[in-house]
Amino acid sequence: MRRRLAAAVLLLAAVACEAAAPSSSVPDPLPSHPGGGGGGGEQVLAAVGDIACAPGAAVTRTTCHHAATAALLADPALGGDALLGVVLLGDTQYDRGRDVEYASFDATWGEAIDRARIATLPATGNHEYADPDPVPPGCRLVAGAYNACGFERYFGAAPFTGTLTDGHGSFARLFGRGTTHPLVVIVLDVGRCEFVPDACAVGGPVVSFLTAALADPAVNPPSACTVLAWHQARWSEYGHGDLPGIDPVWRASFVRGAVRPDLVLNGHDHLYARMPPRGPGGAVDDDGGIVQVIAGAGGREVIGLPFAGDPPGTTAFADTGRFGVVRVGWGPARGTLSTAFVTEDGDTVDPKRLACR
Repeated sequence: MRRRLAAAVLLLAAVACEAAAPSSSVPDPLPSHPGGGGGGGEQVLAAVGDIACAPGAAVTRTTCHHAATAALLADPALGGDALLGVVLLGDTQYDRGRDVEYASFDATWGEAIDRARIATLPATGNHEYADPDPVPPGCRLVAGAYNACGFERYFGAAPFTGTLTDGHGSFARLFGRGTTHPLVVIVLDVGRCEFVPDACAVGGPVVSFLTAALADPAVNPPSACTVLAWHQARWSEYGHGDLPGIDPVWRASFVRGAVRPDLVLNGHDHLYARMPPRGPGGAVDDDGGIVQVIAGAGGREVIGLPFAGDPPGTTAFADTGRFGVVRVGWGPARGTLSTAFVTEDGDTVDPKRLACR
């Protein structure tokens, strides 16, 4: 669509810091982005999944709040001028991600992204791949009898849009003004794995892409803070629960010889939750684990349990009844990331800071 192409042109025009070219093992990266925050303070990336109801769906207490969450892009609580971009964590448009359905996302989140003039880094979810219609010519996001062609047509297919051009993944380097190190964001096409499980198996295209990207210092340099983003969460005590089918992707995040990522962002479960650092097998590991945050409260629904706080299991914090967007910040000096959940009414919940590896 024209709106997403306009955002891509803006991103290209904003290039200020050149990053090293990647090896041939992965596609070309997104251009480095200079950001907007003034004064060398913390820069911000928004993260959100499970967003827009189908056109015409009614707003209720627990459903279809995508217009309210889109408005957060203009809320200073989410970052204001320091907001560089938004990672869309899949299931951007219900119920099947068809072209006609994307009118709902476009009228809310699409408009808000354009007004904010920020980069868009979209991941596929299982609902984007739920379209059984015939595949139109030129569509590449196909999973067996299903496809994510509506997603591909909406967000575009050029590498600088963040679209999953090879069906495996994409990556970006973001530089804020005054920062001395990039934030690397690696986005994975895990949405297809519900329909083609082998895509997330060891040796499959998603795991192979992630392994290559993490091991390539041109993509994942030691100077960076690194964030992985995909739809289905490996670990969850809510909604869909733990997903063993995603285990090879999680374990590939710990590829031997590569610099370990600092944060994994997911959607799929319709809530906000932050997990403690977990190792490859899921055990809590404060020293060598990776923090996982579920940001699935983007508008479609929240599961509505009357709970916000420290749950009884291994989840570190959860808010199951409010819509909102996750704020990811990184500072001008290398070494730390911050995360928080910004609710649709502007409350900042569960602010945390973590050290980059």
